[in-house]
Amino acid sequence: MYRPYGKDVPYQEYFQAFERIMMEAGGRPHWAKAHAVTSEGLKTMYPFFGKWCLIRQKLDPIHMFMNPYMSRILR
Repeated sequence: MYRPYGKDVPYQEYFQAFERIMMEAGGRPHWAKAHAVTSEGLKTMYPFFGKWCLIRQKLDPIHMFMNPYMSRILR
């Protein structure tokens, strides 16, 4: 969807519908793309999610690379 920089485009409804369709088809979100899936959802979608979280925590013990997105999905 075209989202020009600095312009308010009503994209939320479109993104929600697309995500719902993809989830119904067994799709999983791309890590670098916007999505509404929480850590609980990711745990069921990615079999090694817990292991990945442990490795990430070991490699970044002071949370230097955390941001609001990562905080939401890694709870």
